[in-house]
Amino acid sequence: MWRWWRFRSSQPKGDYPQRADWSAPYGGGVHLSGYVFRDRNRDGVLDVGDLPMALVVVTVTRPDGKIFTVRSNDSGFANFEMSRTERNAVLRKPGDYVFSVHVPPGWVLTTGNASQRTTLEDLPGAPADMVSRNPPRPFGLAPVLTIGGRVAVRGKAGAATSPEGITLSARSPGGRTVDVPLAPGGAFEISAEPGPWTLIARAAGSGPSIERALVVRDAPVRLSTIVLGDPAVEPSGRRFTIDFESMTGTQIAKIPSGVAGLNWDYLNVIDANTGGDAYTNNLTSGHYVGYGSSGHPVTISRAGGFDFLGASFGLGSREGEGDTLRVQAFRGDTAVAEDELRLSSLGPVRFDAEFRRIDRLVLTTRHYWQLVVDDMEVCVPGGDAVPAPGAPAHP
Repeated sequence: MWRWWRFRSSQPKGDYPQRADWSAPYGGGVHLSGYVFRDRNRDGVLDVGDLPMALVVVTVTRPDGKIFTVRSNDSGFANFEMSRTERNAVLRKPGDYVFSVHVPPGWVLTTGNASQRTTLEDLPGAPADMVSRNPPRPFGLAPVLTIGGRVAVRGKAGAATSPEGITLSARSPGGRTVDVPLAPGGAFEISAEPGPWTLIARAAGSGPSIERALVVRDAPVRLSTIVLGDPAVEPSGRRFTIDFESMTGTQIAKIPSGVAGLNWDYLNVIDANTGGDAYTNNLTSGHYVGYGSSGHPVTISRAGGFDFLGASFGLGSREGEGDTLRVQAFRGDTAVAEDELRLSSLGPVRFDAEFRRIDRLVLTTRHYWQLVVDDMEVCVPGGDAVPAPGAPAHP
């Protein structure tokens, strides 16, 4: 301490000193962090296209056996203070420390390093007067991929009823076809791999059949209800993706009517970094997402109709984890489709829909936690509607 004080006090103000005595302790601190990322291509490597993942629990076990817990922030870092002198530092002495990630339910570790041993050594003059020669490597996580939904039959009264005698099969990206078991009420869920899938539902005997094509990417997929007996409807217009980029020059704004030719009620747009941890987790492209203003129901509408073909949905708060989103489609005052899906603050679920020629789409979380939405796919009649600025058009 005497050498440190003498060095500090001997430097004239306004000068450009260099340290003369590197054996003197510096007396500061730094973060030693476990970094968590969403491994979008599931290859176990932090590479281009992967995203930071917030709210993940990371622990460090000290040589004395004490365990300390931190959640990763919206930049993916779970920060532990390291210092030889600061009393509140978690990492204060040389020795072996174990960094561990706690994998959330419904997720898998892709990097194979759930627990990592890190050795700390004294090095006076370093920012923390201590260093790690083998700091923790990034933890990569990816969601368990599934395809889920429900099969129903359009009854004589017009209602979609539970199926009897219906079979469902799935054709994988590799061309393998498997039978899909149906639970009571027609619900199903199967494990999936990335790539194009086709689901084929068939009624008993000479009844109707239907095929539903979809693509599994980096998130589980929830299908809107597959209804046998509904006539095929042609797309209303050209298909494009609303990615919520460039809607505003500020960090947050209310979406005005007319964007993409649609009317918007109670949906805002926000820079995910401004929104915080859960908004970052549910970002699927760019920097901006949409969110339900104060958790109130969101209505998207257009006189003359439009098609809603899907979106990525999540939650804006960890406290609302597992809240249910109800998706309703209307023609006039008549509800023509309704589905529910569970949402998470850790990452999105892709809702793949076939809502054709609807006038109104209503999105409601059961307990009014704020939904987060990104990369919404729609068709707008006439071909004269343009996507929001920055949204790419898809043929």
